[in-house]
Amino acid sequence: MHVIKNPSLSEKDEVLIRRISEEIYSRGKVWFGSHIHVKNSLPEISVFHNSFFLRSPLSGNGFRLGTLLVKIPRGPDMKYISQAVSPEKWLIDRTMREFEVLEEVFDVVMKLKILALTAIRPLFYYPQWNAIVMEELPSRILEEMISDFSTRVGIGSKHQIFLEALYRTGQWLRMYHEALGDMRLEPFNANEMLEDVNNMLDTKANLVGNQLDLRTILNECWTA
Repeated sequence: MHVIKNPSLSEKDEVLIRRISEEIYSRGKVWFGSHIHVKNSLPEISVFHNSFFLRSPLSGNGFRLGTLLVKIPRGPDMKYISQAVSPEKWLIDRTMREFEVLEEVFDVVMKLKILALTAIRPLFYYPQWNAIVMEELPSRILEEMISDFSTRVGIGSKHQIFLEALYRTGQWLRMYHEALGDMRLEPFNANEMLEDVNNMLDTKANLVGNQLDLRTILNECWTA
């Protein structure tokens, strides 16, 4: 994933970011209470393929407690934030739908009270900037975990962590489809699914060796 951190900004961008930062700082007490503060300074800026990220630290009692994230979706031809905050209708609709889904997912996770699962907490949508404000959760892509395990110490020594990651992924998918999906009965071929996933794992053989046979993993989960 290509990411540009702290990119060069236009004058319009700098003015815009200061306005957003001032607004976020003033609303911080509404979102978090008086004991948690949003740092009153310019945020760290990252440019992703589909969005701009503005990150500001959260602190309380002298300790860093997390990160507040402002996400401004962008089209592929939008180089500056000032372009992204006045987008076409399709981008506004996409952003609003993303915010709605984040709210739905957060509500479901809170109601289920599964300690092993967490969800992003969406805080606010600013229509004037087409921006979503949320708390950022630390996370890693599963593929990155596999690569990191194999190159540092070998996945064998981290096998249980990998199994737990798969188990939580399965919990999350089941929860999402049961609570938010379009519930209907469809035929499902489990053998074809296992074959497809094993074929995907085979493409990573140079990273993980022969230790990621899906049937073996499933047997371990079922017998645990």
